[in-house]
Amino acid sequence: MAHRIRSIASALLLALAALLAPLAVASVWMADEIGDTDRYVATVAPLATDPAVQNAVKAVIGHGRALTQRVGLSTGPVGPWVNRHRRAVGAAVVGVALIAFLLYDDASGTAVLTFAVLLLAALALVEFLDSGDPAAASTTSG
Repeated sequence: MAHRIRSIASALLLALAALLAPLAVASVWMADEIGDTDRYVATVAPLATDPAVQNAVKAVIGHGRALTQRVGLSTGPVGPWVNRHRRAVGAAVVGVALIAFLLYDDASGTAVLTFAVLLLAALALVEFLDSGDPAAASTTSG
């Protein structure tokens, strides 16, 4: 009986080690890549200006918008309002992110990554909410 328990325990520990090994490798990579802010920015910064990446992001947002329209969801009056005030809303999102980042105490690579992801998510939300219909924006009162 004790032999069987040891066998089961060792099998469970081996399975746990097999599951945790990739996480350990990813953690070491993240500590090296993202922990060094300058290295991370040097690696990721070219993506922001890459037209292929920008087009891919626009395509994903467009597919999301098309899917919501297909299932009957609508942005309602928010879409035309965002379209009409697109520059101001985008500037406000970037301004709030900049102020939050400047007031944040720990400017580590993880903080930079977190703020970058949140900023991109907010800008993607603005893009998603934009109805894309200037006629609707001009005819809707606001």
